[in-house]
Amino acid sequence: MKLILKAIGNVTFAPGARNNWHSHKVGRVLLVTGGEGWYQEKGKPAKLLKTGDGETEWLEPVDDAWYGSL
Repeated sequence: MKLILKAIGNVTFAPGARNNWHSHKVGRVLLVTGGEGWYQEKGKPAKLLKTGDGETEWLEPVDDAWYGSL
């Protein structure tokens, strides 16, 4: 089994704030819970992030038989 550790943080930025260019050795997940801002990866165009960004593809419900078999 491979164990992967990821850091979790909760950050808030004031309007107009900007951060230094930086990298995360263990990866990063961004959850936009309010407002909007820009995100950019090296060599890629900047992306505008807004509250709730992220698409979810909902599939069929988990039935009782499958859940009970766990």
